[in-house]
Amino acid sequence: MNPVTVDVTCLIRSELTGIGNYCYQLMRALHNEGQATSYVRKFSRRDPHHFIEKWTGESAKAYIPYLSDLTTKHKGIFHGPDFKMIVSPLWKRVVTIHDLAVFHPEWLDPNFCESGQKKMANVIRKNPDAIIVATDFVAKELVEYFPKMEGKVHSIFHGGDHLLPVDESESFAFHEKPYFLYVGTIEKRKNLQNILPAFEKFVEKNPEFQLWIVGGDGYGAKDIHRLLLPMEAKGYIKRLGYVNNKKLKALYQNAKGLIYPSVYEGYGIPLMEAMSLGCPVVTSHYGSVNEVAGDGALKVDPLSQNEIETAIETLAFTNQSERIAKARSRAQKYTWQNSAKEHIKVYKSLM
Repeated sequence: MNPVTVDVTCLIRSELTGIGNYCYQLMRALHNEGQATSYVRKFSRRDPHHFIEKWTGESAKAYIPYLSDLTTKHKGIFHGPDFKMIVSPLWKRVVTIHDLAVFHPEWLDPNFCESGQKKMANVIRKNPDAIIVATDFVAKELVEYFPKMEGKVHSIFHGGDHLLPVDESESFAFHEKPYFLYVGTIEKRKNLQNILPAFEKFVEKNPEFQLWIVGGDGYGAKDIHRLLLPMEAKGYIKRLGYVNNKKLKALYQNAKGLIYPSVYEGYGIPLMEAMSLGCPVVTSHYGSVNEVAGDGALKVDPLSQNEIETAIETLAFTNQSERIAKARSRAQKYTWQNSAKEHIKVYKSLM
């Protein structure tokens, strides 16, 4: 199989989350499957592209769209894991579209949505040969907005097993209160505006618990801080910011449960991370998270604070061994190696 040229511009960060994590884990898995890859990055004088070498182990050739041999030479396969797309009749082009959140201005900044919709339309206008999405939910939504792409969309789950092989040489002690866990950006579409009041009701009746929050600020964080800061002052909440994979694994393994009833996701990697590690999960009964969780999570109406509170109480005080077993079983199917194999099938179908 010929090498696949991958745009790894999203790996310019010293710490990876979201799309960067997807790209990194996929590149590792493709390598393990024997799929040859070469790396490119969009040219920029400012971006700290030396981090790309840290993550991939090799440098990435810089290119400028429309002025590059990617558009004039070397017929092959180009994959843009982060909406990146070249224009060339000489290449088969694959793009990963992670979600269509920009079509939901009720959860995101309207200006960001307008800009994002234009970028999305521009990618589709370039007529990719294949589009990879993480869930059937996103695949259906994509075809609704862009009907001409029907037949080109491939739904491939992400893996969730990247925390399993973490080195155990360092341990983390948890001597504080029993805690629930939230992992993700502090933003409206993650539904903290309903999670926090629900947890506050629960913890006022059960003060032995806390909610630990992993992640930084996103859109609407200021409004959420108005709910969060008073609870933090009362000792109901502990904010951890970004944590590395080693500590994140320990956090999942020691938590009473992951609280993740998001109102919009393209996939929801924390769900699969938690399920693979035996951490019980509360999530939404619709959308991508419903699809990802399957029968391995306790599901609620994300807009109902009462349902979220009741679900938290259920995880706190009832045996979850059966649900944990179902979650682990489901997570075993969705590994990065299996995801890489499905990506390779898409590549081969284009040659």
